[in-house]
Amino acid sequence: MPSWGNTELTRNQQSALFEPSPCDACKQRERCAVEELACRDYLRWQDTGKVRYRDREPTSKIFRKIFKVKQ
Repeated sequence: MPSWGNTELTRNQQSALFEPSPCDACKQRERCAVEELACRDYLRWQDTGKVRYRDREPTSKIFRKIFKVKQ
C-alpha cells in the first residue's frame, strides 16, 4: 500500500487519482507516482483547484506536506 493509503484525501486529491488532473499531461507523472513525489503546481491545484503550469520540480518534501506522510 502506498504511504498515502491511510490518508484522508481532499476532493482535488481524489480527483487526481480517479479523474483528469494536471498530472495527466506532465512528463514527471510516472516518476512522481513511483517515488511518491509532488510539485508546487500539484500542491496549489489540490488546495485551490487551479494550476499555473510553472513549478514542476517534484520533491518528497512537497509530497509529505500534501499527504501528511510521516517519515
